[in-house]
Amino acid sequence: MASPTTYALSYDFTAFQTASPTTPLPADKLEIEFNNLQQTTDEIITNLDLIQRADGALHNAIVTYDSLDANMKAQLSATDAAATIAACVAAQGAAETAQGLAETAQGAAETAQGLAETAQGAAETAQGLAETAQGAAETAQGLAETAQGAAETAQGLAETAQGA
Repeated sequence: MASPTTYALSYDFTAFQTASPTTPLPADKLEIEFNNLQQTTDEIITNLDLIQRADGALHNAIVTYDSLDANMKAQLSATDAAATIAACVAAQGAAETAQGLAETAQGAAETAQGLAETAQGAAETAQGLAETAQGAAETAQGLAETAQGAAETAQGLAETAQGA
């Protein structure tokens, strides 16, 4: 399998929130970020599964003679001790690669969690704005009813004054 797709943020949420602090984050942009994170994480896990067992050790026979460079092959041919050392070095390098992939996956997961929390905050802000709008509509309705009552009172006074 090819190397995992490198994750790169494709939308500047900070600039958006700075420019429009009361506007909810654009869901379509969040969805793109979540999908990109999912793709990178899935590819990392797939690649990691190719070399690492569930117990954290390398899969059996993952380091083969053919995967070694020419200098390493020459050292293996020289002595059994050199072969053992070379195999250990190769295994250590593979283990470090696996650890790096695991750390990258963890970072991607943490980024996804941060985006999810940002989205939750935006949803709460939108709910607050909707409640404020509802309150304003109710206040406007009350003022309209008061104005109607005042108009009716004025009409009654006008009719009384006309009859007098």
